[in-house]
This record gives sequence, structure tokens and C-alpha cells, in this order.
Amino acid sequence: MNAIDLMQDCFVRVSDTLPHLLDGLSGDDLLWRPGPKANPMAWLVWHISRCEDSELDALTDIPQAWGQGWQQKFALPYPPEDGGYGQTNEQVAAFNVSDLDLLLGYFYAASARAAKVLEQERAKDLDRIVDTNWNPPVKAGTRLVSVANDITQHLGALGYVRGLVETR
Repeated sequence: MNAIDLMQDCFVRVSDTLPHLLDGLSGDDLLWRPGPKANPMAWLVWHISRCEDSELDALTDIPQAWGQGWQQKFALPYPPEDGGYGQTNEQVAAFNVSDLDLLLGYFYAASARAAKVLEQERAKDLDRIVDTNWNPPVKAGTRLVSVANDITQHLGALGYVRGLVETR
């Protein structure tokens, strides 16, 4: 097993787990916030998807799924490139997409793109610099780990909020 195999396994586990966390939920459940500054499940699904989709841009020329009609379908009150990073409480509160099919459709599209990117990375040097906007500059392997870290943290949050929904 090599580094790409490990990353693929991580991303597949997220893809396999996320839909099950949403089984049987209503639109109200998806938009419920367990606290005034907490993220709703629908927002978490969108953010996980945006992270998988947008944060791999530095590694590939494969267009983001977001730009393939998903941005228009979501019709969010955010700039097109927004992925939820650093959003204010008010911005999170403005997220109003409760259509499970729409959320999962984009998630699956972003995951499919990520799978293609990972397969491309198999033949590339993971030590190559892909982002000079940081100090130190970000290597391809570091970016992959960063994305895996972000999506697994938010998947855990999604599971936690799911548990809270079931007890309210």
C-alpha cells in the first residue's frame, strides 16, 4: 500500500459513511442548529463537498464539480468560490438548502472528482510544491492530508449533530 492508496481509502470511507448519517432526516432536521453558533448538518455536507472539490484544485486541471451547474442549483447567498471557510455565524445561518437529493448529488459529484484527482496523483511526486501562498509552501502530499483532515473532522461533527437530532 502506498500513500495514494491510503488517501483513496480515507476518501472512500467518508463517501461510504456520510450518506448513512443522513438516512431518514427531514429538511428541518438538516437545517437544525444545536446551538446559536453551531453548524447545521446540511451546511456540513455542503462544506465537506466544497472542501473535497475546491481544495484539490492546486493538484489538477480537472474542473470543479461546483462549476458544472451545482452552484446554480444551490443558489447560495455566497460568492461562487466560497466553501464555508471562516464564515460568520450570519453566513452559516443564511444557508437554507434542505434538499437531501441536492446535497448528496453534489457530494457524490465532488467525491467522483476527488477520486479522479487521487488517481492522477499516483503518477506524480507528492513532494512537489502546489501552493506558494503559505509559508512554508504547500506540497501535494500535505494538501491531500489537509483535505482528508478537514473532511474527516466535519464528518465527525455531522455524526455528532445527527446524534443530537435524534435526542431532541
